[in-house]
Amino acid sequence: MAKALRLSMALVAMLIAAPAVAATVTYDYDDVNSTTVPTADSTTGTVFQNVVSSVVNVRRSPYQILLETPYCETCKYTSVSGVSVADPLGSSATYSSTTVGSSTSLIVMWGSPDAEPGRNVITFYLGNVVNFILDGATVIADAPASTGLAFVTAYISGLNFDRVVFSNSGANAFEYVFSARSNTTPEVPLPAGLILLLSGLTGLGFLARARAKSA
Repeated sequence: MAKALRLSMALVAMLIAAPAVAATVTYDYDDVNSTTVPTADSTTGTVFQNVVSSVVNVRRSPYQILLETPYCETCKYTSVSGVSVADPLGSSATYSSTTVGSSTSLIVMWGSPDAEPGRNVITFYLGNVVNFILDGATVIADAPASTGLAFVTAYISGLNFDRVVFSNSGANAFEYVFSARSNTTPEVPLPAGLILLLSGLTGLGFLARARAKSA
């Protein structure tokens, strides 16, 4: 009885720990109109945080469509610079899940994705393990309208991470926007069957204890 009880409890632990769904990414073309962007926990190379407007040959606001003036002059974004003489390896910005506001999802407005390898890469980590990678080439393949000088908003969910890194080891810059308050998602409730299983195991525990006392 005790062995069966331990085995059942191990099964319950596995069910609780297992992720509810695999990582998924969906897209639309709505901007997030951010008035602020969370400050990175750490950076490498050249990273411009909470900036507005555009600077020729340095960064381009994701709120700018084609070569026109940004339609939102007060909306802020972060720009991770690419390879240059000053930064031969490119640059990166790292955020903890606490800074992001969620450990399971991220909503990011992605400025003009680049398809070349090393450009526009978002990497999700749990400890030292890479859980998910999304790059510009994937975004362009899945959301063709984002090519050129347009932006796309990516809704990434079903994750389990404690930090996320925005990196750019190619030319040009990686401009993006996300708001911590927009990433919070409700906790997934326990399945009804699991609740019944827990109740049954509790009853088995009491039964085993009563038999042990009467023996």
